[in-house]
Amino acid sequence: MGMGRLWERVKQHMLWTLFPIWYTHFTQGLQTTLPYVIGVYMVRDFLSKKEEVSEKEVGFLTGVLGATFCFAQTLTSFMLGKLSDRVGRKPIIVLGNVSCAVFVLLFGLSGNFVHACVTRLCMGATNGIIGAEKAVIGEGLPRKDQSEAIGYISMTWGLGTLVGPMIGGVLAHPCGFVTEQNNVVGEEGDMACEDGSLLARKPFFLPCLVASLLSVVAVFLTAVFLEETLPSKQKAGYEQVAVQEDPETGHDVAMYKKNSDLFRYQNEVELSGTIKSHHHTDDGTATRDEDNNHEKNYSVDPGESAADNGTSHPPWYKQRAVQLSLTGYALIAFCYIILDELVPIFASAPLSEGGLAFSPSKLSGPLSFGGIVLIVWMLVGYKWMSKHYGTIRTCIYGLYVTLPTALMFPLSSVGFLNAEVMLWTAVTFKYIAGTNAFTACIVLVNLAAPKESLGEVNGLGQTLASGVRALGPFLGGVMWASSIRLFATMGNAWGHQFVPFALSALVAFCTLFIYYNIDISEE
Repeated sequence: MGMGRLWERVKQHMLWTLFPIWYTHFTQGLQTTLPYVIGVYMVRDFLSKKEEVSEKEVGFLTGVLGATFCFAQTLTSFMLGKLSDRVGRKPIIVLGNVSCAVFVLLFGLSGNFVHACVTRLCMGATNGIIGAEKAVIGEGLPRKDQSEAIGYISMTWGLGTLVGPMIGGVLAHPCGFVTEQNNVVGEEGDMACEDGSLLARKPFFLPCLVASLLSVVAVFLTAVFLEETLPSKQKAGYEQVAVQEDPETGHDVAMYKKNSDLFRYQNEVELSGTIKSHHHTDDGTATRDEDNNHEKNYSVDPGESAADNGTSHPPWYKQRAVQLSLTGYALIAFCYIILDELVPIFASAPLSEGGLAFSPSKLSGPLSFGGIVLIVWMLVGYKWMSKHYGTIRTCIYGLYVTLPTALMFPLSSVGFLNAEVMLWTAVTFKYIAGTNAFTACIVLVNLAAPKESLGEVNGLGQTLASGVRALGPFLGGVMWASSIRLFATMGNAWGHQFVPFALSALVAFCTLFIYYNIDISEE
């Protein structure tokens, strides 16, 4: 078989084999953003029986509800990642999908604030999907294809963040919509909205039901079609037959026979960057024939440590590349979570306090457009840049674009500029820069991690990202409020809006030094 034809088979197989991953990540984006859309209305509904409700209380409780999921993930992501190194990636992903299907349904049935928070905590505590997904890609694909695969993950996340708000906005409070139009709770013969019906009593159940059904599909796809990539948990017939030293790296590697398709294709394409022939023995195993320049068909056994093989390599948490890649991942996540929180605060703030005084409907346009930009740029721009410039440079270019982009947001409040045009432009560049920087930094974590510790490394990465997401709403609000107080002491309320955005740009600038000093092979 020619190199071109085999490569096409590899690409087609990769897309089909990882389709359960793409779909699962789509549901993760949807499950993450849906509560943000309906959360504030749930809180208002829970507090509706009180005689007096302050906006401060609504804002605080909404922030707590939004942070519970990521807070729980912060506590358990590393443990679930470590567990995936033992039991396999597939069980962790299936467990996470089952958890989402069950607890989002219970979230929609919540009767009070505590109930809603408990369901989100349970969902987050049992959800190690994202870390396990990255481990599947790290084990199952050649290094040079991991950037494209994680790019597809980012694209499906963007699609989920588009669909989540639409489901929440259209399906939440269905009986409230009828009341608003016809001044009655349901119409005669409208069984769904009769007084005391499920939808009348639980106005947020319908969007959560749809989200639950989508996760049920993810359970089926991952349970039936997703291949296990952890070598020690491969299906029957995948067994170690020898251990040899790789002359290119000096590492001991294990040889296997009857690999799954995903692993066989990886071995044929990855190890030298070219496709060569194999020498097969009578028993069906693959060996390396140096005299005839035959390619080796083996992969590292994650279940076997360097110490077991007689070599001495530092543990992953002492390896410089892993340390830098995880630090860069956390800083980029921090930078963009802060921007995500600051933009709505800034856009909705009064003109007298340096904001734009935008209504929610006026703000939803550019934010929704950002999701479209993410999808288009991932398919066209990021793919091209990572291919021509490499993952590290793509990440660096994304950070460089982040610097002026962060300052474009407060610039839209300057009187002689068109606020809407500036905001739409800033959102566009934010999603372009974020797609480059965030996707590339995730790829680099995978490339830096030793194969035997992919679950632990990605679990720690998810812990860091979840911690940032949990603190993001709080820190964004504190930065905005602190800048107002600072400028108030100087007798000027206007101009403070530049301070929190400049701090976000400063984080991006400092992160550049990490990626200028990181050394990771992308081949």
